Amino acid sequence: GGVHAEPVASADAQALQQALSQQLAQAYGSSGAAGFAGFQDDDGVFAVARDLAGQAVGCGALRRLPHEGPCSGELKRLYATQPGRGTGSAVLDFLEHEARLLGLRRLLLSTRRANTGACAFYGARGYTEVAPYGPYAGRAESVCLGKTLAP
Repeated sequence: GGVHAEPVASADAQALQQALSQQLAQAYGSSGAAGFAGFQDDDGVFAVARDLAGQAVGCGALRRLPHEGPCSGELKRLYATQPGRGTGSAVLDFLEHEARLLGLRRLLLSTRRANTGACAFYGARGYTEVAPYGPYAGRAESVCLGKTLAP
């Protein structure tokens, strides 16, 4: 059980990302996968959550975002196979901890405004709306959120 860093190309990491892409494509008409294409293990951290039986039940990624500032990072592909069981919170806690270890002080992410569950999830964890960054500028369907990490 627990959340651990795993290679982004591992079978479980790939299966979780595929499940997330299918869910997003069904709900919003786009998988969101393009924004994560090209992620390498040395770009940041890919986390996999496992239940007590060792089954992969969630994931998320953190990558550095140097063009948004030297201490900025981005959260991507946060997913839980069964929302509401604490998996997303556990993955987010792990990634925020890893961000501090990497010297990152500010985390950014983008989600769809229509994804009210994600907006509420991040809002409850201290993420607030910020100006659109990078590829999300000018995209009305997207909302960008940010949080400054306590030291």
